[in-house]
Amino acid sequence: MSLTRMKLIGGRKLVIQFDGLSRAVGKKVLTQAAMAGAAPILNDARGGAPRGKTGVLRREMRAHPVDVGLNDVEVAVTWRTGRSSRTPAFYGLFVHEGTKSRVRKSGGSTGRISRRNPFLVRAFDRRKSEAELITKRVFSAALRRAARSG
Repeated sequence: MSLTRMKLIGGRKLVIQFDGLSRAVGKKVLTQAAMAGAAPILNDARGGAPRGKTGVLRREMRAHPVDVGLNDVEVAVTWRTGRSSRTPAFYGLFVHEGTKSRVRKSGGSTGRISRRNPFLVRAFDRRKSEAELITKRVFSAALRRAARSG
């Protein structure tokens, strides 16, 4: 699956304020801002995902923070799979990236071919500027709150 990143670089004033916070508070502020910024991308991706027969793929889409290090925060917009979701949407990757024709050794077909439907990439491209704006607003507001509270 393709990985798309967005890097925000704040103003000098915000960076100085952010450096004054403790690591735990700073990480929390970054996570809140990144999760808020992921919301429009998630909503657009849900709208662009194929419904299919059950709508499980749309229903199981989530945004969740990914632990990548001390000062970095990443938010993944993806679908839940595995035991915890109870309705695994494991096939999301097949829908997003597409499949190719496969043939058994005996010569029989193993299933139909599906075209690539990169609904996550399209959602990111459409909502990137909106996500950046929301992330900056939430980050600035959370940073002010954290600075006031000490």
